[in-house]
Parts: sequence; C-alpha cells; structure tokens
Amino acid sequence: MWSKLFGPLDKLLDGFSMYRLLPYCLLVLVGTSSVLGSLGLLPYSGLEILISASVLVCASFASNRLFSRIIGVSANKESDLISGLILSLIMTPVSSPRGLLVLVAVATVAMGSKFLLVWGNRHVFNPAALGAFSAGLIFNNYASWWVGTPRLLPVALVASILILRRIQRAQMALVFGAVFMATLAVTHHATFFHTAQLSLTHSAIVFLAGVMLTEPMSAPKNKPGYLSYAAFVALLYATPQMGLSHLSLAPEAALLVANIYTLIAFPSRRVVLRLAGKKKEAQDVYSFSFRSEKKFNFKAGQYMEWSVHHHPSDSKGTRRFLTISSSPTEDNLEIALKISEPASSFKRALVAMHEGDEIQASELAGSFTLPKDRKQKLAFIAGGIGVTPYHSMVKQLLDANDQRDACLLYSASNPSQFAFTNLFRSAQKIGLKASYTVTGSKPDGWNGYNGRINSAMIRSIMPDYAHRTFYLSGSLGFVQLVREQLKDLGVSNRRIRKDYFPGYE
Repeated sequence: MWSKLFGPLDKLLDGFSMYRLLPYCLLVLVGTSSVLGSLGLLPYSGLEILISASVLVCASFASNRLFSRIIGVSANKESDLISGLILSLIMTPVSSPRGLLVLVAVATVAMGSKFLLVWGNRHVFNPAALGAFSAGLIFNNYASWWVGTPRLLPVALVASILILRRIQRAQMALVFGAVFMATLAVTHHATFFHTAQLSLTHSAIVFLAGVMLTEPMSAPKNKPGYLSYAAFVALLYATPQMGLSHLSLAPEAALLVANIYTLIAFPSRRVVLRLAGKKKEAQDVYSFSFRSEKKFNFKAGQYMEWSVHHHPSDSKGTRRFLTISSSPTEDNLEIALKISEPASSFKRALVAMHEGDEIQASELAGSFTLPKDRKQKLAFIAGGIGVTPYHSMVKQLLDANDQRDACLLYSASNPSQFAFTNLFRSAQKIGLKASYTVTGSKPDGWNGYNGRINSAMIRSIMPDYAHRTFYLSGSLGFVQLVREQLKDLGVSNRRIRKDYFPGYE
C-alpha cells in the first residue's frame, strides 16, 4: 500500500540530492513570499523580501569563497546558497542601508563558523542558526522567523514533507513536534489538541522541524542520536512557556545549545583520503579504493558522506551518502557505485580522478550492522547496488572465519549486473547461501530465480524465514516492496532492518 502511495513521489525525489532539493524548496518559499508581499498580504513588501534574500545569498557566497581561500580548504557552493536562503526566511526583510549591512554581517558570521568553529574537522554549529543568533547578540537585531506567517504555512508544510521524505527523517520531525506540543500542553494546562492546533498553524514550527532541525552537518546521523536531538531542541524551545525567563530560548538558540550536546554525545570527524585504485565489479558497477594516513575504524555496513568538489555540478550536487563497501579488516576504504549513462556530474568527477587525488569523507554513521549474537540467523536481501553493505559484512566474516547461518538474496536486472559473486561464493565455507534473481526477461541458460522478490521466493529460499533477522538494502522503493512481502509472511518489524539513506539514485 505504502509503495503505491509514495512510489511516484520517491522516484521523483531520488532524482535530487538533498543539497539540491533543499535550495529549490527554499527558493519556492522566498518566491511565494515575495508574491504575497507584493499583493500586500505580508507585513513586508515583495521588493524588501527579494532585496534581503539577494544580499544574504550574495554575502554568503562571497564570504564562503573568502574564508575557503584564507583557510585553504574547498568551498561547497550549495552550502552558501542554502544558508543565505534560510537566513532570508528568518531574518526580518529590510531595505535600509544599515539593515542590509547587518544582513551582510550575519551571513559572514554564518559562513565563517563553518571554517573557524570546527572540532575534529566538523563544524560545530548550524551556520544559519549561529548567524541569526549573532544578529541579536551583536546588533540587537533579533531573528523574527517571519516565515511563521499562516499564509506561508501550506508552502512550508509541503517543502518540509518533501525534505523529510527525501532524507527519511519524518520520525525526527514527529518527535520534535510531539515533545514540543506535549510540553506546551502540560505547562499551559491545555489539551494536546489545542496546543497541536496552535503549533501547526505557525509555519515557523514547521520550518524549524523540516528544514533547520535536519541540517546534516550539525545533527546526529544515527536514529537514537537524531531522535534525542530533536526531543532536546523541542524541550529547549518550549522552556519560554514554562515561565522560566532566565532559560528562555529562541529557536536559533535552542539549536545552538543542542549542537553542543551533539558534539559531546555524538563525536564525528572528517577524513581526507587519496585514490588508490579503481575496479570494474560488474556491468555498470565500479569500486573505488582510497587510502588513509591512519587506520580508520568503522563497523561493516556503515556509511559516510563523500564529497568530490567539481564544477559545474548538476542538480544532484557534489556530495553523496555512500556505504563503505570494504571490510574493517582491510587497510583501504572502498565504495562501490552503479555508473551508467547518463551519469551524474558527481560520478563523472569520481571516474575522472587519478591515483593520489583527494576525496573528503565525513559523518560516519549507520546502525545497519551485524548482530553481536553469532547464533542469530540472518537474511541479506539486496537490490542492485544495495549489495555494497553485504560485501563489507561478508568480507569481514570471511577474514575472521566467523561462521554464520546467513542467506543472501540478490536482485538485479540481468546476470551481468551481479557484483562480488566470487566473494559470496567463497563465503559458502562460513555458512553463506547466496541466491540470485533476474528481474528482466529470463536469459538463456540462467539457472537462478526470475522476477521481482516476492513472498513465495523468500519462502522457497529460506523455509525458516520466521526465525531469521532480515536486512534490506537498496532503493527506497525496493526496500518498501520487500518489506511488504515480509509483512505478508508474518515477519515482525523487530526482525526487519532497513538500510536507506540519501545516497541511492
């Protein structure tokens, strides 16, 4: 049911990286607000909104380039556009020379924080939140969060839904909203329905939950981390309603305090790697090996954000979340991608790299990892390039001679697209049973399964499915489809682990 409902939307969203979808949503918000302002439906004129937004974006762009040259690191061109547009929706639109100079200073602080306020190669604060906070602290010009007007609510709500769906963080926003509204209900002795109605009619809450809260570089990546982060921001933001004036926090201040919490509770780091080699693994599937100056520790099945700075970049941007396909037992870090025509600019830039060229990797995250209980029966189900985490897991088990009762069911369009088959064949000696299904027309001589993965196929390959823990990896549509088949078999949610993040295309 859910795959039919969200399938077309997910297919559309998969064509955009988060770093391109977000600017488009913000541009629509700014454009809509300028139209409403021109019609006299907002407290600010359309011209004031456009002028303020233009100044903030230009100042963000210029300061981002300036700091990158001074510090000697690459500048990400999506970042300055995003920060400038966010600031234009929370800082009051102005047209006076002094007001515009303040906006220039705010943008400069926001961009400067990415380069100067860094811990472990990771920026500490949400740039837009710090810029807005500095406006009040230094210039006594506090953020008004004027995006919270009810007339912008429909657009803000749609934009937030698109963003949350793309990055699979709906639970994060729901936790934030539930904690925020529950706190208001308790402190105001009001019904939850009343506080929910009050909160949802102000798009500032929606904008905070859907846009600001999910900022990838300052929020935790693992589910326990980002849910606790959301709850913490909600509690901090709700404190003004408790009558504790000395704890009163604006949204941007609540985010900054929570950023410090994240830095302490969920440390992360960024590494610079150098290309060691490339290899074709299957039709349109290539692996890239990178060496690090120091041994990099991770768990098999985890992923990182990989950045290849190139110009010009297409709508999918310069960054991807990709699984580490190598094993923790290996010295180099590897990633594997499907690269077919027309390839994205990111993939073309990756292919064009030469040995010794640099790539940045950051934000190690993911709980799609092997269970500690070695007696637990496992079922790995992969769709296309979703096989990469299983390469990491199986290679680790093989290197450690770790015997596991595991089944792999691997789906691809044709036999030539199956990658890492030699590894999976070698892993038979540690208990892995690999099965393959071709979703296209059945080729001559093909002895494997044919068709999309369904409940009958799962039952045939693993009759003891009710006692296995299922790992699902692939595109969002694939994961949802297999999950529905497992639900039809009566497999409980606690036995299903899903691996989806904004990296598959």
